[in-house]
Amino acid sequence: MRILVAEDDAATRLLIRRVLEKEGYAVELALDGADALERFLQTAPDIVITDFQMPRMDGLQLCRELTVARGERFVPIIMLTGGQDVDLLHNSLQAGALEFLNKPIRPEELVARVKAIAAMSAMHITLVNNQEDTLGEIAIVKHLLERLTAPGLKLMPPAFAMETLQTRRINGDACCYLRGIGGNHFGLLCDATGHGLVAGVSTLPVLETFQTMASRDIPLESIYREINAKLCRLLPADRYTCLIMFRLDPEMGLLTVLNAGMPDVFLFRSNTQELRTFTSRNYPAGILEEQAEIEVEDATVAPGDRLFACSDGLLDLFDEPLLRQHFLRRGTRYSVANDQAWLRNTLRVSLKNAEQHDDLSWALWEIPPPMPLDLMVDPLRPLTETVEGLALQFELDPRVHPVRDLVPNILGLLGFKGVPTSTLQKLGIVLTEGLDNAVDHGLLGLRSTLKAGGFEDYDAHRKNALGAHVAGLARCRLALHYTLGGAPSLHHLKVDISDDGPGFDWAALADLDGPGLLAPHGRGILMMKALTSDLRFNEAGNSVSFSLAC
Repeated sequence: MRILVAEDDAATRLLIRRVLEKEGYAVELALDGADALERFLQTAPDIVITDFQMPRMDGLQLCRELTVARGERFVPIIMLTGGQDVDLLHNSLQAGALEFLNKPIRPEELVARVKAIAAMSAMHITLVNNQEDTLGEIAIVKHLLERLTAPGLKLMPPAFAMETLQTRRINGDACCYLRGIGGNHFGLLCDATGHGLVAGVSTLPVLETFQTMASRDIPLESIYREINAKLCRLLPADRYTCLIMFRLDPEMGLLTVLNAGMPDVFLFRSNTQELRTFTSRNYPAGILEEQAEIEVEDATVAPGDRLFACSDGLLDLFDEPLLRQHFLRRGTRYSVANDQAWLRNTLRVSLKNAEQHDDLSWALWEIPPPMPLDLMVDPLRPLTETVEGLALQFELDPRVHPVRDLVPNILGLLGFKGVPTSTLQKLGIVLTEGLDNAVDHGLLGLRSTLKAGGFEDYDAHRKNALGAHVAGLARCRLALHYTLGGAPSLHHLKVDISDDGPGFDWAALADLDGPGLLAPHGRGILMMKALTSDLRFNEAGNSVSFSLAC
């Protein structure tokens, strides 16, 4: 360790040098304050010992200059004084001195003071180095989190807002948006336990799993099970992650929410001014390896309704009743951008005189209108001849396999076989619609008019009918057709869906070429007609076929 001694008295200089060098320190001597400042800038010593009274620059002025010159570096200064002048001690502390030593110098006292200061300096250097390492590691984790979340957040529709306000350290919060292969919107807010690197690292597998599975339009229950299994496998027993996931199907007007240990989610209905809450119904992911039932909540939504979700960091500043009052007071009179600005400004005011101790994550979505179906027609290209190059066929018992669990896997397989993403998005919509019709209306005998009471009422009837269902299957066949001549080229996808039900009078329900499809319960068939080519029902009404251009 290097020590710079500024002392104009030659005898004192030599005494200090002899005593400290005997203890193994490297000592450099300066004749006065100005000389000491110059040598400090050249040699960057670890400790400075300076006399109070010196020519050209006294000890106080040297302390002030060294405080500026050392910058962020910790360099303790010991002031040599001739007495116990209180004003001198006070001024020396204000100027930057850390310790005092009275003259005349006593070697044993000098050694004791320098050793104590040297130990303090070494400890400080260790802490600084550790902090730099930690900040570097935190920066890497923050970079990874941003790389995972930023691309999706940039693609959000204009009326969607999501963000995470991070503290200097990592506290495990993150938000994520994704558009599924079927065109549905997926959102995630998560909050891992603890702080620092462990919390940040715990968030990474949650985000990766969510993005991989949501991109395939896999149901929220299945995504949660995979996240839970992964966290139980990877993390210690005392580490878990609270999360909210939501799936929005604007075409069907259906919102699905899965809340696992997070604050209530709010749904504000623009037409009735009603505020519905979705409370936590599941354990945070990573606590129980086996969970018998995962609970999700479904709600019918309409364009203009607002969805709001947040992590508990926000509730440290606003309690839930205050948030409810805000939504009830402001309603949907203002744009999402205006509400976003209001929230940011309120957060700024709340944090003005306080430190932000936890990350803050929140999401505000306004339900968009359905896509105009007449703009989605994609007719088949003219062709001379095609061959059926690959066909997939399966039978479905609705008591065993929900449609929503099967469709994402089928889309994933077809995507692997080269079916374009645009075709898969349309197929996800019409295949789900066709299979749902086969199960709900064909096998379970549910009438579309039941939907007039809202999805919650319809879902209750569906569960009762499913519990009473005894026999009957839905069937599906998908065939990829290719043009030949050189390398085979994928031309179109043919789909046939049928069921064991008695069928229905589809012609009376909706005239495919007339205005009947504009009725409240004919939108599903209208959507299938708009998205596909050659939509045809059999005479009984329990079989439908269509094609999609590739």
